[in-house]
Amino acid sequence: MAERQPKPIGLFTHIEKTGGVSVDRSLEHGVGKEGILIYSPKVDRLARENDIPIASPALEFMRRALATPFVGAAIATVWAGSDRAYRRTLRRKYPELEIPEDAKLLSGHFVADQFDPLLGDRQPIRGIMLREPLDRMISHYNYWSRDRGGDDWRVLVPYKRMRRGQDFQQYFEEFAMLPEHQNYQASAMGGLNLAQFDVVGVTEHLGEFTEAFLRRLAQEGLTVSGQEKDFPTFHLNSNHVKRKIRKSDLSDEFQASFREHHDRDYALYEQAKGIQEQRMREVGVLKQHAL
Repeated sequence: MAERQPKPIGLFTHIEKTGGVSVDRSLEHGVGKEGILIYSPKVDRLARENDIPIASPALEFMRRALATPFVGAAIATVWAGSDRAYRRTLRRKYPELEIPEDAKLLSGHFVADQFDPLLGDRQPIRGIMLREPLDRMISHYNYWSRDRGGDDWRVLVPYKRMRRGQDFQQYFEEFAMLPEHQNYQASAMGGLNLAQFDVVGVTEHLGEFTEAFLRRLAQEGLTVSGQEKDFPTFHLNSNHVKRKIRKSDLSDEFQASFREHHDRDYALYEQAKGIQEQRMREVGVLKQHAL
């Protein structure tokens, strides 16, 4: 009798503030919650999606409330306590970092090749999405500022208040140039390059990336039966922050320094955009021939 080959497994490297929450929600519909494991950097565990909140009305309400001066301070205190309890519960339920045999997809804020030693003989189907680096950093900062230190992110920078006499723009510029943030997207690649990913995309074409990745997973039988076509796409996690940094706030001199400091991210983003646009052109040609 022929030995049964292990089923491939999807890996979505969700780089913070690239639109990955919207992708995750589409993956939930296409793959099914029960087959998805989300990585929690805080706990260093892979957990079933049901045990890790990604996006919900209640969670978004809490995050919006954090942006208000007085209510936010009170909620931040409660949040910290509930977060500690959440981590303890997750460690009890998932005592080891492991990938169960029935897992169809791993998603989360992890380095792209982080779980390769745990895959065994399972072939990874990799997806990754990138974003224009300054746009991504602005969104990263706006969330970090609103949530007083960010969420369950790959790199956590403790929240601190602005120094006396420091303005909002200076505060952002200091955050954006931190050593731990340098080439943030490139650092998520690990030892891989974009040619080693099955599906690559950029935030501007989020819907096309999501559909292409789900169709690739469907080819390997990793999506819900009957969901091989017309996958739903979502646009979630918009930033409800009253006081935001925008590109127009930043001097040309700072933007030039930022580009130099994050040069690998810019090169990676341009490469990803070229890969996706080429795929979109090819699909467009195929659709024309089919008509």
